[in-house]
Amino acid sequence: MSVPSTGFTRSQFPVLHFGSRPNGGWSHSLPVDGGRSKPATVYGWQHCLDRWILPNLGSKLVSEVGNGAFRQFVEILTAARLAPKTIVNVVTVVKFVVASAVDEEGDQIHPRVWNYEFIQLPLVVKEKQNRPTITEAEISAMLTTLKGRDAVLVALVAGTGLRIGEALAIRTDDFDPPCRVLQVRRSVWRRREQAP
Repeated sequence: MSVPSTGFTRSQFPVLHFGSRPNGGWSHSLPVDGGRSKPATVYGWQHCLDRWILPNLGSKLVSEVGNGAFRQFVEILTAARLAPKTIVNVVTVVKFVVASAVDEEGDQIHPRVWNYEFIQLPLVVKEKQNRPTITEAEISAMLTTLKGRDAVLVALVAGTGLRIGEALAIRTDDFDPPCRVLQVRRSVWRRREQAP
C-alpha cells in the first residue's frame, strides 16, 4: 500500500525505531487534523524530523523515548541555541511520532504522560520572542521606491496583516461591492492554492 507523499496518515501498525522511516517517512504517521494540515505545516514537520529528530533520536526505539530521553533531547536543542518556540515545535513533532504508534484497535502502543518540568521544556514568553516588525516610516520609504502591483501588495500586507500567501491568492470577487470588506478564502504556498 503506498502512502501519498503530500499528506499524513495515522499509522495503524507499530514502528519500533525512530530511524526506520515507515512507508516513506515518519511524516506519514503524523496527525492530519482531519486532512486539513497545510503543506507548509507538513514541510515544517518534515524539517524537524530531518534536521533535529532523526539525527538525535534515530537510533532509539520509540518505546525508549520517555521523559528521560526527552530531557536529553531538549538539552541538545537548547545547546544548539534554538529559540524556546522552536524547541517546543520540535518536541511536539516527537510527541506526534510517539503517539502515532497504534495497535489494530487504534490505541497508542506507547502512551506517555510528559513531565514538562522534568524535561526542562522552555516556556515560550511572547514578549521575549524574536518577532521582527517593520515601522511605519520603513513601510512609507519602501512604498516610495515600489511601483504598480508591488506597491499595492506591500500596502495590502502592511495595512491588513495578511500573510503573504493569503495576499497572493486574493481575487477581485473576494471584495464586497463597495470594496470595504475582504474575505480571505484561500492561500498560496509553493504556487498551489489551499485553504487559508
